[in-house]
Amino acid sequence: MSHNQPETEEQPQLLWTLRGRTGRLITAAIHRSAGDAELRITFGPGGDVVEVMQSLAGDMALLARAAGFRLQLEAQGWTAIEPS
Repeated sequence: MSHNQPETEEQPQLLWTLRGRTGRLITAAIHRSAGDAELRITFGPGGDVVEVMQSLAGDMALLARAAGFRLQLEAQGWTAIEPS
Protein backbone atom coordinates (compact mmCIF):
# COMPACT_ATOMS: atom_id res chain seq x y z
CA MET A 1 0.00 0.00 0.00
CA SER A 2 1.39 3.38 -0.99
CA HIS A 3 1.40 6.34 1.37
CA ASN A 4 2.19 8.75 -1.46
CA GLN A 5 -1.19 10.39 -1.68
CA PRO A 6 -1.49 13.52 -3.79
CA GLU A 7 -1.32 16.74 -1.82
CA THR A 8 -4.65 18.48 -1.53
CA GLU A 9 -4.81 22.21 -1.90
CA GLU A 10 -7.17 24.16 0.33
CA GLN A 11 -9.62 26.68 -1.06
CA PRO A 12 -7.64 29.85 -1.92
CA GLN A 13 -8.01 32.87 0.38
CA LEU A 14 -9.01 35.74 -1.92
CA LEU A 15 -7.29 38.98 -0.94
CA TRP A 16 -8.55 41.33 -3.66
CA THR A 17 -9.69 41.70 -7.25
CA LEU A 18 -9.04 44.80 -9.35
CA ARG A 19 -10.45 45.83 -12.73
CA GLY A 20 -8.34 47.64 -15.31
CA ARG A 21 -9.45 50.33 -17.74
CA THR A 22 -10.08 47.68 -20.42
CA GLY A 23 -12.20 45.59 -18.05
CA ARG A 24 -9.62 42.87 -17.43
CA LEU A 25 -9.37 41.54 -13.90
CA ILE A 26 -6.34 40.81 -11.75
CA THR A 27 -6.72 38.80 -8.56
CA ALA A 28 -4.50 38.11 -5.55
CA ALA A 29 -5.06 35.04 -3.40
CA ILE A 30 -3.14 32.96 -0.90
CA HIS A 31 -3.03 29.26 -1.75
CA ARG A 32 -2.19 26.63 0.84
CA SER A 33 -1.02 23.08 0.32
CA ALA A 34 0.55 20.74 2.85
CA GLY A 35 1.18 23.60 5.26
CA ASP A 36 2.94 25.78 2.69
CA ALA A 37 1.49 29.13 1.60
CA GLU A 38 2.04 31.05 -1.59
CA LEU A 39 0.72 34.27 -3.03
CA ARG A 40 -0.61 33.96 -6.58
CA ILE A 41 -1.48 37.01 -8.60
CA THR A 42 -3.48 36.03 -11.68
CA PHE A 43 -4.58 38.04 -14.68
CA GLY A 44 -7.60 37.65 -16.94
CA PRO A 45 -10.38 35.09 -17.26
CA GLY A 46 -7.96 32.21 -17.81
CA GLY A 47 -6.16 32.96 -14.58
CA ASP A 48 -2.75 33.44 -16.19
CA VAL A 49 -0.27 33.63 -13.33
CA VAL A 50 1.54 36.98 -13.14
CA GLU A 51 3.49 36.37 -9.97
CA VAL A 52 3.97 33.60 -7.43
CA MET A 53 5.67 34.16 -4.11
CA GLN A 54 6.19 31.42 -1.55
CA SER A 55 6.63 32.61 1.98
CA LEU A 56 9.29 31.23 4.22
CA ALA A 57 8.73 34.12 6.63
CA GLY A 58 4.99 33.57 7.15
CA ASP A 59 1.79 35.09 5.87
CA MET A 60 2.76 38.66 6.76
CA ALA A 61 5.36 38.73 3.98
CA LEU A 62 2.75 37.50 1.49
CA LEU A 63 0.18 40.05 2.64
CA ALA A 64 2.74 42.86 2.43
CA ARG A 65 3.71 41.87 -1.14
CA ALA A 66 0.05 41.69 -2.19
CA ALA A 67 -0.63 45.12 -0.67
CA GLY A 68 2.35 46.63 -2.48
CA PHE A 69 1.29 45.12 -5.79
CA ARG A 70 -2.25 46.44 -5.28
CA LEU A 71 -1.02 49.97 -4.52
CA GLN A 72 1.04 49.97 -7.72
CA LEU A 73 -1.98 48.89 -9.78
CA GLU A 74 -4.34 51.40 -8.16
CA ALA A 75 -1.84 54.17 -8.94
CA GLN A 76 -2.16 53.11 -12.60
CA GLY A 77 -5.96 53.39 -12.53
CA TRP A 78 -7.07 49.90 -11.55
CA THR A 79 -10.18 49.86 -9.31
CA ALA A 80 -11.31 47.45 -6.61
CA ILE A 81 -14.09 44.95 -7.27
CA GLU A 82 -16.14 44.10 -4.20
CA PRO A 83 -16.67 40.35 -3.61
CA SER A 84 -20.18 39.18 -4.36
